[in-house]
This record gives sequence, C-alpha cells and structure tokens, in this order.
Amino acid sequence: MELPDYPIYCHWGGEILQSSGDVTYKGGERKFGFVNCQMSYDEVLSKVYDLMRCDSRYVELKLLMRYPMMSGSYEAIPLDDDNSLKAMLIAMSQTQSTTMQLFIEQLPKQPETQSHLESFHEMDSWASPFPYLPLTNQSGLTGSFTRMLTDEQYASEHISELTSPTQTPHVEATNGDPSMILFDSLDQICVDFFGDEAVGVDSDVDEDEDTQDANDKAIRESAPSQIFNNVAELDPILLDSWRTWSNNHSFDGEFAIGQEFDSLTQLKDIVKGYSIAKNHSFKVLESEPTKYVVECKRKSSCKCSWRLRAIKDPCLASFRIVRYNGPHASNCLGDINSIDHPLLSSDFVCNEIKDLIRADPSLKIRVIVQAVKVKFKYTITYKRAWSAKQKAIASIFGDWEQSYEELPRYMQALKESNPGTVVEWCTLASNEDPSVHIFFRVFWAFKPSIDGFKHCRPLITIDGTHLYGKYKGTLLIAMGTDANSQLFPLAFAIVESENGESWKWDFANNE
Repeated sequence: MELPDYPIYCHWGGEILQSSGDVTYKGGERKFGFVNCQMSYDEVLSKVYDLMRCDSRYVELKLLMRYPMMSGSYEAIPLDDDNSLKAMLIAMSQTQSTTMQLFIEQLPKQPETQSHLESFHEMDSWASPFPYLPLTNQSGLTGSFTRMLTDEQYASEHISELTSPTQTPHVEATNGDPSMILFDSLDQICVDFFGDEAVGVDSDVDEDEDTQDANDKAIRESAPSQIFNNVAELDPILLDSWRTWSNNHSFDGEFAIGQEFDSLTQLKDIVKGYSIAKNHSFKVLESEPTKYVVECKRKSSCKCSWRLRAIKDPCLASFRIVRYNGPHASNCLGDINSIDHPLLSSDFVCNEIKDLIRADPSLKIRVIVQAVKVKFKYTITYKRAWSAKQKAIASIFGDWEQSYEELPRYMQALKESNPGTVVEWCTLASNEDPSVHIFFRVFWAFKPSIDGFKHCRPLITIDGTHLYGKYKGTLLIAMGTDANSQLFPLAFAIVESENGESWKWDFANNE
C-alpha cells in the first residue's frame, strides 16, 4: 500500500506573529511541499533547501512548526530531529487540518575557504550533435570570401593578415597591497555589469539563457575531448591562472579612494568580482565614458550605505576612485539563498576561462562548471557555461563565420609557401547575388605529397571523419602506403557529408 503524502506549507522571509493562543506568519514567501512517514529529518530538511533554492554551504535553516496543543491553541515548536518530525506527522494524521505550516529562519554561514582546486570528476559527454547549418550569405563575410576566391592579387595582398592565437597564456600574479583587488586576466573585452536597469544603463542579465531555449538540444559536447580526472593534470601555468585569484586575493580588504584602474572595463570587472566574492549585488546609478557610480542593491531594505564613485582621468585613460563608502552594512547579507550568482554572466565567465580554452578548446562544459564552482563557490548552469565557452572560442580563435572567411586566405598561403600545391573549390551561388560565392566544398593536396606518391605502393586508402563545429561537415583524406608499410597522406577535402556526390567529387580531384 502506498504511503500518503502530507502537505507542508513553508513560510520564510517574513516575521512570526505571536498572539493569544495562536502563532501566525506575516509577509515573505511561501510554498507547498510534501513529506511522508518514511522520510527522515535530514531528507525533509534537504527537501526544504530544494524548495527554497538555498545552498546549505551558505545558509543554515531553522525550522519551526505551528504545532497544535492539547488546549486547542498553537505554538511554534522547533523541528530539528527525527523525534520532532515524528510528532509533526502524528499531529497531521490526527487533526482535522492535514497541512502543517513551517516557519523557516535563515542564518548565514561562513563558507570554508579553499586554497587549492578540488578534483574534477570524470564527466560523460552527451551524444547529440549540432544540426547541420549551411553557411548563408552574411554581410561583410562572404564578400571577402568571394574576393579571396576570384582575385588572386587581393588574396596575395591579404595573406599577411593571417594570425594565430597566443600559444602561452599570460598569467600575472600580484603581490602588492591586499586591498588592491585584481584579477589574473584583465585583458578582457566588453563585459556588461549587473544592476537595476536605468536610462542609458544596460543590465548584466544573460539574455542567451532566455533566447537559446530552442537550441537546447544543440548544447551538447559531441567532439572527443581530453578528460581531466584531477585538475592537477592540467598544465601548471593554467593551474596558476586559477589559483592566483583564489589564493592571493582573499577580499579581506576594501576599495580605497585614489585607487586607479586601467580602463572602465577593468573597473567594472573588479567591482563585479568583489561583489561575487562578498556575496552581494549592486545597482548601477551612472555608467558613462567618464564616470561610473554604483551603490548597494539592498540600500533601502538593509540601510546599507555602500557606494563607489570613479571618474576618468582627464589626461589619461585610467579611472580613479574619488568617493567610496564601504564595507557593506553588517546586516546586509546579500543574495545568500541562491546557489548561483546573477553577476556570473556568460561574458564574465568567458573572460575567466580564456586561458583554459586557449590551451584546450575542447575542454568539457562540466569541467568549466566545476572550475567556476571551485573558484567562485557558485554553480552556474550548463547552458551559461556552454555560452561562455563559445564566446571564449570566438574571442580567441574567431567565430565560425570568420573561420570560413579565412579559408581562401589560408589556402592561398599554402599554395605560395608550397609551390605546386593543388587547391580546388566548389562553391554555391547566393540566391540574392549570383556573383557571391558561398562555401560548399574544398580539396587540397600538398606538392610534397603529390611528388612522394610515385614512391608508394599503387594503392589509395580513403577515410572520413565528422566535423563537430557549428556547421556540420566531413573531413575526407586519401592516403597511400609507403615501402615501410606506413600511411602516406596524399590529399584532403572538406565536404558537406559522406555521400556519393562528395566521394565522386573527391575521387575526380585525386585523379
């Protein structure tokens, strides 16, 4: 026989009102939950944490139940162990009212400081690839692509524009005044700030979390990736890039009048990092090219006077703090109920993980989630971590469209550095402008491979592998076998998929 579920009515965020023979609750939030006779106190407490979306690392919950007495009155009795839970269940089964009201008090806990990174657990990939999206005509992209294909002089002139990402991530540790709150990667691109929306002020809300719901199935990792069972397996330089911030910057200090920052972007990032570490949110009052003013978001509710004002140096590009009222009030506990922090936007996380992505672009999404949790003590969503990774990849290596645009320039560079190298293109005409070329297939064979095939056995082996980027495709390869029975690469091709037409086109070029 299935045991019945008893409803519990949870109240928090308000105040308990004692009256003659009764106890009630005023204000705050309230939600229903359900318990049964087989649940232990710890299980009930865990359910309440989930119901309130609280993190037990930061918040201690004290439960009081509105318990019926023999006299017919009600009192607030602590619910703190299995015995009191049993008494509550008995009361619910024997009284006319089968709903038990719980009054919940939230007490902040000081989280333990970690001086080293935790181990990352092995994380399984989700096997759901992105749908194939053909590259469409985009203003400013296909124009350059077309000129690279059709104008050899233009291609030669622009070969020098090929760039490669920095191979060694830059990590700079600071050993100065602890009140100077610095991040390890401050060469960051435009990072929005968080706050209430005002005229001319943008809010740092992650719009991608609302607009990308249709692409949820695409947020999977299909490509093979290195798995870090323990973060110690990472390159020491990358470890330093994470440990520098968490170890050297305890945020015990505060901002000070006279502190200078290289740019407005740097100032915003550091204010954001300070607020994340202190578990607070702030409201942007003014954000202009020459002025930045913020104050505590809980100014009214907690009487918190925390406020910062910085202005741009008229002669330099730096910003200087000219007014500062801190720290936050002692009763300003911040957003302690959430396991996530609204300031941890995808843009902010993007800038924090750039060094890791630069070293390993196939880094698993769940590794990023865990790394952010270790560093900031908050758990971001899978979707936000995925979005941050895509932004980091685009910032470091260029986005998908830019990469396709670079292909003609790259192939032209191969031909000029390896005279005799063969490159064959297959493009589609744009429906809007037939003179515009859209990428479809490309074949190339290096001159040394062409010359070396005459020394191989008269046999060609072919194979293909799927591409796991935004735009699906297949990389084909033709190989020979040398006198030492080793594979000898002959030619390569990128096609839309492995089908009869693409293989026929590839064979024709191999001939």
